[in-house]
Amino acid sequence: MRYISKLTFFALFVLILSPAMGAAGNKKITTSECSKPALILNVVDGYYGDLDNDGVSDDVYGKVTVDLMCANRFRFDYKITLTLPSGFQTSDYLSINTRLHALVFETVFYNYALESGDYIISAEGLLSTGGLSYTYSDIIFDPPGCVTGTGSTITTVSY
Repeated sequence: MRYISKLTFFALFVLILSPAMGAAGNKKITTSECSKPALILNVVDGYYGDLDNDGVSDDVYGKVTVDLMCANRFRFDYKITLTLPSGFQTSDYLSINTRLHALVFETVFYNYALESGDYIISAEGLLSTGGLSYTYSDIIFDPPGCVTGTGSTITTVSY
């Protein structure tokens, strides 16, 4: 009898707790639950290759995902930078006004993979909807070596 009561208690505990844990882990943020708009970007891929089909593996590819939350319309500035092992940098800038909540930017820097060493692809975003929100992410790779990244950090500035 004592064994059955412990088993029953455990089963009830699992049945009651499981849906609560699952809901919390998979919960999506809705606009009504947000305190202010947010911008999260992440450099998810970076490599080099022959992307312009000129027979030379000297092109650099970068892929950045952008998540926008807690508003219906977003205005943000986006900058992607390629830093060569020598320290030389080249950047592209975009100013974006959108209603989309998820974006993917794929950028190719043609004819830049000419040096040996670590290449850095970094992305920055400045959201100007509902105050200012800044985010940064980068990825470091050594063609044709493995890829490592620093991840994303978010700093929010408000007026």
